[in-house]
Amino acid sequence: MIQQDIDAEPVSPNPAPTLPPAGLPNLWIVDDDVSFCEFLSEVMRQHPRYRLAGVSHTLSEAYVDLTRCPPDLVTIDLSLPDGSGVELIRWLHQHYPACKKMVVSLWGNDDLVFQAFQYGADGFLQKDQLIGMEFTAAIQALQDGGTPISPKIARKLLSHFQSLQNTQPVAETDSTLSDREREVLQLLAKGLLYKEIASLLSLSTHTVATHVKRIYKKINVASRGEAVFEAQKRHLL
Repeated sequence: MIQQDIDAEPVSPNPAPTLPPAGLPNLWIVDDDVSFCEFLSEVMRQHPRYRLAGVSHTLSEAYVDLTRCPPDLVTIDLSLPDGSGVELIRWLHQHYPACKKMVVSLWGNDDLVFQAFQYGADGFLQKDQLIGMEFTAAIQALQDGGTPISPKIARKLLSHFQSLQNTQPVAETDSTLSDREREVLQLLAKGLLYKEIASLLSLSTHTVATHVKRIYKKINVASRGEAVFEAQKRHLL
């Protein structure tokens, strides 16, 4: 349960943010690692399609800051001084359902990783393997409707879903997916970014995004994690 009561009007030490110019989405970073925040901030200042609205270092700060400046995309560390980033993901999912929520964190407790996706995370990048270009590509993928996941995280999710498959009824194979859609789905399950899939299949990133949207619609899912789970149940992988 989220313990922070935003109705009590707690005070954040961060300066009040100004709203982004019309049409320019705002991004917020929630992480207690000051050096890493500076790294992400510098990367995002060079991103032409987002405006960095600010940084919060604790859950309590984030609740106040994000209430004052409704976010379009938030990067979230799972380990914060006053609680788990999973709590913030759940809160954002309830209060700002259109907001994209991407975990950027060190590998930690498996349960926290699974909970992050269960409560609405749209992507997961490993902090210790992150470089600037990968981060900006992930931001772009999120904006285009994708679900960027570091390969190690994708493998862990796949292993988890495979173990669940043994305890759940298996649905009939979905024959409505085209051969190309199956190829895209298999590469999604491996954790590849849209641009990597596009390069392997000699497609544009826009075409890959279109295939992904069709796959999600056909198997009735809303994220990469759900798609991998359903694909395993339906023997599509």
